[in-house]
Amino acid sequence: MVIILMISTTVPLFYPLLPAKIEDIIAMGRQNVRRFSTCIKEFRWHDAELEKLDKARNKINHPDA
Repeated sequence: MVIILMISTTVPLFYPLLPAKIEDIIAMGRQNVRRFSTCIKEFRWHDAELEKLDKARNKINHPDA
């Protein structure tokens, strides 16, 4: 679900459909994945992929930064 939300923030067509606190929701989802990754090793991979996706979407959304 976090991946879908992250990708939707890069597509202007979806902007009107996104909740106002989308970044808070994404942060909470990433926090939950990190929490689960302490017990379940497989979630570490998911957390690493979410980190890559977050960096990529920040480049798309903020090309000047």
